[in-house]
Amino acid sequence: MFDVIIVFFIFIFGLLTPHFFIYDDERKYLKNLRLLWLVHVFFGVMYYFFTRNGGGDAWFYWVSSSKFTFDNFFETISKLEGTAFMVGLNSIFTQVLQLGFFANTMIYTYIGYLGIIFFYLFANRTIEYNFFLKKIPLFPWIFFLPNLHFWSSGLGKDSLLFFCIGGFFYSMLELKKRFILLLFVIILSLLIRPHITLFLFLGISISLGFDYGVSVVRKIILSFFFIGFGIIILPKVLSFTKIETLSVNSIDSKTSAQAELLTDKAGSSVNVSSYPLPLKIATFLFRPTFTDINSLNALFAAFENLFLFILFVKALRNKPLWAFKNSGFLLKAMLIYLIIGSILFSMSLGNLGIMLRMRNMFLAPFLIYMLHSLSISFVRKQTSVK
Repeated sequence: MFDVIIVFFIFIFGLLTPHFFIYDDERKYLKNLRLLWLVHVFFGVMYYFFTRNGGGDAWFYWVSSSKFTFDNFFETISKLEGTAFMVGLNSIFTQVLQLGFFANTMIYTYIGYLGIIFFYLFANRTIEYNFFLKKIPLFPWIFFLPNLHFWSSGLGKDSLLFFCIGGFFYSMLELKKRFILLLFVIILSLLIRPHITLFLFLGISISLGFDYGVSVVRKIILSFFFIGFGIIILPKVLSFTKIETLSVNSIDSKTSAQAELLTDKAGSSVNVSSYPLPLKIATFLFRPTFTDINSLNALFAAFENLFLFILFVKALRNKPLWAFKNSGFLLKAMLIYLIIGSILFSMSLGNLGIMLRMRNMFLAPFLIYMLHSLSISFVRKQTSVK
């Protein structure tokens, strides 16, 4: 009975949540955000049926955390990294609240939805013009892509990280007002996958060097914070990823071994170790394609990936360097984060299913930057006409 009450309140609170984040002039987007919540819940329910009774990491987190005692809760939570942290954190829901697997999943569905709101509002507040594809506006419809919701709606690291990444960029829009949120998502992402935190820091730090619209004082403060924090967490990142030294040979050796391991494991494997880097990145971003279909899920993913590829090609045809130069430093940071993550993950993953899951940490930044690149081309054309 308690599970039913929790699920009911999560559903109602999800409908109300956008009110806490939108400005008065954004009230017209309430309908879209509520519809996105309904879509997100649908995929959360799908995720539950895919993972219940032994399906993937979600079931492992739920079963493992439900077996905890008070003593090993503190023992596990004190390890403060990756899977151990996730199991310890989830024991709050399984041990303290005594939630079943479905109610537990719905909590993570709501957390993932917060990430959707963050990315949606970030796009709305940073991109001035919309782009129409066959008379259909990209915004807000790009936020309804299935994989964007599926992998951010289930019990596990992916939903939490999606929330963290969205919260990171959303916080940076108004740093003074959202500094507490920024610290929270940084710490949480550091405890789950610290290398993602480092990618975010690198994105901000590098983008500051390309942007002349940010004041010198703000550049110094932000650079000091993110570069300094990055240096502090670097040993943890190397330990977490099991890379002994920060060198090209060490990273290449680790990623090659990881790619071979994942290639050997599953039927949707692809041997990327022999691919040149551009093809590895294309594989990470745009596969499975229609030649890789081995299930209904792969079929839907192939259609989605075709759409992503079309957006990418259109963006490339619209002077991407001009678009980069004329983007704000947060959009630059988003692109740099996307590039760093795509390069490193494309070198280490050899399974299409895992690629889809890992890509979700970069899918929203990819969509937002493509929307920016295509939208700003409209500004360039209008300027040239005048």
